[in-house]
Amino acid sequence: MGRLLPALLGTLLVPLSIACSEDQKAPFYNAGEDSGDDERDGGSSSGNGNRTGIDMDEPGEPDQDFVSEWATIEDEPQICSGWGHSCGIRKDGTIQCWGQNDNGQREPPEGEFVKLGCADRGACAIDSDGRITCWGGNVLGEGDAPGGDGYKEVDCGEVHCCAINADDELECWGAGGPEEELIAPDVGQATPPPGQYRGLSAGKAHNCAIDLDNDQAVCWGGASGTFECFPPTGVDCGQTDAPPGVTYRELAAGWLHTCGVTTSGRLQCWGQGTGDGNCAPTSGSLAYDCGQATTLMGPVRRASAGDFHTCYIDDDFEIQCQGWETAGVGDEPSGEFAQIASGIEHNCTIRRNGTIHCWGNDTIGETDPPNDYPGD
Repeated sequence: MGRLLPALLGTLLVPLSIACSEDQKAPFYNAGEDSGDDERDGGSSSGNGNRTGIDMDEPGEPDQDFVSEWATIEDEPQICSGWGHSCGIRKDGTIQCWGQNDNGQREPPEGEFVKLGCADRGACAIDSDGRITCWGGNVLGEGDAPGGDGYKEVDCGEVHCCAINADDELECWGAGGPEEELIAPDVGQATPPPGQYRGLSAGKAHNCAIDLDNDQAVCWGGASGTFECFPPTGVDCGQTDAPPGVTYRELAAGWLHTCGVTTSGRLQCWGQGTGDGNCAPTSGSLAYDCGQATTLMGPVRRASAGDFHTCYIDDDFEIQCQGWETAGVGDEPSGEFAQIASGIEHNCTIRRNGTIHCWGNDTIGETDPPNDYPGD
């Protein structure tokens, strides 16, 4: 989320959350229509009957130098991006990261993992036994993973992380916890609501998840201090105000906005950037209103939210982005893609042939995925 110096510790920037934690219970396409506003606005439905709603055609031959056994279209999301680093899970369950390494974020643990989420300067992952391990930065407890096993999803914000446990309940740690002193950015982002959820996504200082009872989005947390909405008249920009009555299969939380892919394949967004106003970084009542939260009729397969941009995979498996051009908006790669993760001013994708491609700002190697893997 933008290369601005935050008020906290002078080093914290927005993390990324992306579609790294979608649950298999959420099909990509649904034979029915969305409820609420989405249905009234004409969301479409493909009626695809397979579990993911995506064609399982054999991927073509690799079309770039990086050739490895990364996840392909039929796998759950297994790539995430933080401030200046990204990580991915290979088909053998090992994790590899690239980009910034000032806090050891490029040094994942050994083992076999199935899910992961990137924080600002670190990451957490779930192993094959459902245990959570975190590595990299640990400024306000975001690296203090809970014990136990059976965890199903995990994702991280700037200095907090959340997970869905074996009972489908939310657990969070780091900044914004119920016992933490009021130290910015404590806005309750690590104090989750009760209930049962799937489809967790963590933004800078807020989170959203899909309620298992009704498939609607529930969000908590917000923003504070210099990260308030512009103009700074409240604690947030509405990034936690999910539209009522709309059902989702995937969510993507960014800095001050959130988007979700509805059950009919529409991109529904809320928070800052719902228009296309003043996209200047520091001035004007609509500063950062870069259109990153523009709602689209679809169809959309997957989505990810960065700082002031949003990217998605459309029905033709192609990448489309909207928002701040600094994040590589307008320079999207061509080809067919399976997964997408957005960080601060950069994005990484997994092509349908299993290869990685990243683009955007590359000052610290965030768009340089490895061409080889030790042991290959």
